[in-house]
Amino acid sequence: LAPKVHAYPKHNYEIYPWHARHTALKRTYEYRIVITTLGQHADGLWLPFIHDRAWIINDHRNLLSPSKLQEASECLIGTHDFSSFRSKGCSRSSPVTTLYDFEIREKPYLGYDSKLLTIRISGRSFLYKQVRNMVGSLIMGVGLGKLDVV
Repeated sequence: LAPKVHAYPKHNYEIYPWHARHTALKRTYEYRIVITTLGQHADGLWLPFIHDRAWIINDHRNLLSPSKLQEASECLIGTHDFSSFRSKGCSRSSPVTTLYDFEIREKPYLGYDSKLLTIRISGRSFLYKQVRNMVGSLIMGVGLGKLDVV
């Protein structure tokens, strides 16, 4: 057997102890929500590229208000105690986390009477299922008018 030949020269440098999860300074989650008014026909057949990658909401009464979502999301930016959005299996000792950005974009989708809502949340770290619970609460509570922004 021939000895192993390295394709790169050896350097004398200090190895930085880097870890993908523990040394990240910022994390970003993106949720896609398709809002449609097609009623019973919103079964995913007309959404060939996104039906299993987005939350599809049938809003046939046009209740969902992206402007209310944006207003409510601005209250969440900053350092807060997010205990209410913490899931049961969270093992973190402190529920205090920092959100840097909470962006909500809306655009027409596929030429139907549908919209694609993209929610992008960035922060230093997150609690277990925090982002999922925040997006669900915003959509089901504030977006559909069940809760008001104070």
